Amino acid sequence: MKKFFFSLFLNILIYSFVFSMLSGVKLPSDPLYLILTYVALSIGIMLQKPLLKFLTVKNNILTYWLSASILSFGVFYLLITFVPGVSISGSVFKETNWGVLTISSFKMDMWLTMIFGVLFASLLSGIMEGLKKPVEE
Repeated sequence: MKKFFFSLFLNILIYSFVFSMLSGVKLPSDPLYLILTYVALSIGIMLQKPLLKFLTVKNNILTYWLSASILSFGVFYLLITFVPGVSISGSVFKETNWGVLTISSFKMDMWLTMIFGVLFASLLSGIMEGLKKPVEE
């Protein structure tokens, strides 16, 4: 039970970090809906382990990332459809200059914002899950 709540809390933190980066994701202002949105997205990522076990697929970083991305995309789409206050519009990234490397500003539409957010959150969750595993010899 302790592992479940730790994973839930970790995934909520990951999604809050990802959503703070994306300007196009609007979350509900009602605290109950906000908490339920984060919990639903976190449980969506956490459902991939039993799914991979059911499908008898080895759980490594690539399969974790792929299955968590698919499940999270589905949960995120359902949240946008049914939860009031959750919406996505295009995200705008400002120009960044790091000496030699310059990234000009660009705009992503709704679908790219959603795909980028889900893929990045799933990748971070997969990395964190990989770090939690004990080293197998």
